[in-house]
Amino acid sequence: MAVQGQKTILAIDDEPHMLDILKTVLQAEGYVVLTASGGRESIELYKEHWRDIHVVLLDFMMPEMTGDQVFDHLKQINPNVPVLLVSGSADRARQSAMLAKGVRGIVHKPFYLHELVRQVSAVVGAV
Repeated sequence: MAVQGQKTILAIDDEPHMLDILKTVLQAEGYVVLTASGGRESIELYKEHWRDIHVVLLDFMMPEMTGDQVFDHLKQINPNVPVLLVSGSADRARQSAMLAKGVRGIVHKPFYLHELVRQVSAVVGAV
C-alpha cells in the first residue's frame, strides 16, 4: 500500500473538517494518509492495511464507538498498534487509562499543526 520510503497514517475522526485538516497537513509532510469517519469503518480499514500503517490518529469522542472502544479492537488486530489519541475531551481518567493500555501520546484539541507533526514524527521514528 505505502510507497517505498513513505510512512502511512490512518486518521480516524467523525468530523469531516478535522479529517480534511489532518490529511492536508500530513500529506504536505510527505505521509500517505488513509481516513475513516467512524469506528467500524476504521477497524475494517486497519484490518486490511495494518501492516502498512505506521501511526493511527484516533479521535477520543465519536458517536458510533468511543476512541477507547476502537483502540481495543485495533489492539486485537495488532497488539502493538501505534496510536496517538486526538482529544478535545477533559476526561483525563479515561485518557490516562488508554495511555496505560498502550496509547503512545495525546494531541489535545485545539492543537498547533507543528505540534501534531512533531508527535506523529516521534511515533513514526519509534516504530
